[in-house]
Amino acid sequence: MRSDSVPLSAKEKGVLRGTGEDPLQYSTSRFGTIEVAEEQMIRIKGGLLGFTNLSKYIIIHHHDHGPFVWLQSLEREELAFPLIDPHLIYPDYLLEISREDADEIGIENEDDVQIFVLVAVRSGDRRMQLNMQGPLIVNRKNNLAMQFVDQQCSYSGLVELESTVEKQMNGV
Repeated sequence: MRSDSVPLSAKEKGVLRGTGEDPLQYSTSRFGTIEVAEEQMIRIKGGLLGFTNLSKYIIIHHHDHGPFVWLQSLEREELAFPLIDPHLIYPDYLLEISREDADEIGIENEDDVQIFVLVAVRSGDRRMQLNMQGPLIVNRKNNLAMQFVDQQCSYSGLVELESTVEKQMNGV
């Protein structure tokens, strides 16, 4: 580990939930109208790759989608991304970020962190791929987040979810 890096291995502990005071209503194409309190809003510094002009999101835990959650844009109603905690696929998953990046979203210790990877669903065969090289790091204490481009990623950029699960079940 580099001396100027911060190891992040925080397993899911739940994203910060709001108190429900003064919720605002947002229209979404996937979930209809949702109410979001200011303290529930996730603000992504610099946006997501390809969507750098959008910074306001909410993480939606939808019971029908098992281990997946949704990152719903509050600025574009049709924009929602499935996410998954990488520790569910790779229990030893470890991400190192610079102290500068950690400071950018106010990370003081790894217990404040929730890590997600974006899930891409191929339109032709509906196979799922995990974007292991661009995880979303959420500071659950203040709901600031960033998409981190991991240049040192030990996983290939897009990982087929099905083959990864099959390998784990077969002990490979």
